[in-house]
Amino acid sequence: MHIAEKIVQRAAMDGNTLFFHNLYTEKFTADLTLPELKRKYSFDPLVQKHMKDIKDSDYLVILHPDWWGQPPALLKGWIDRVMQPGFAYEYEEGFSDSKKVIPLLTGKKALVGITTDRKEGPLPITEIWEKTIFNFIGITEVSFQVLYNTRHSLVQEKDRFIEEILSLISKEGSTAQLE
Repeated sequence: MHIAEKIVQRAAMDGNTLFFHNLYTEKFTADLTLPELKRKYSFDPLVQKHMKDIKDSDYLVILHPDWWGQPPALLKGWIDRVMQPGFAYEYEEGFSDSKKVIPLLTGKKALVGITTDRKEGPLPITEIWEKTIFNFIGITEVSFQVLYNTRHSLVQEKDRFIEEILSLISKEGSTAQLE
């Protein structure tokens, strides 16, 4: 959380409009309920707030640790509940079994900051974010910043990670930041 707090403080000082969410402190519920699944919509006020903030943003920033090559379960649940049909994407009507996906979040950009205990190398999670999630919902301009060897990284390495994220954010407009 220390990294996210520093980014939020600095980005605000630089004049960026921020919508900051910490899924843990908000007590976000990851479970996609059967009623939500059936109606393809959530009446949960917190889910609605996240949708509004994303809609009002030009740039989506997601910070998370690498957990077994994937985002944490809570973040996966956030994707399931927030990036729903009618908000993040829709299906083209028609008679075929393979309906075309219509992304609804086009024109937005994304940055994913990942912390990992790996020493170096590619992370499979970047492909999941870029090709499976963001491409599906229409976000085609995606950047990644990775802090390797997190537990043993020096303060200067963590500061460099933060500065790289801030330099990308400062070039953009309003930001929805999630952790």
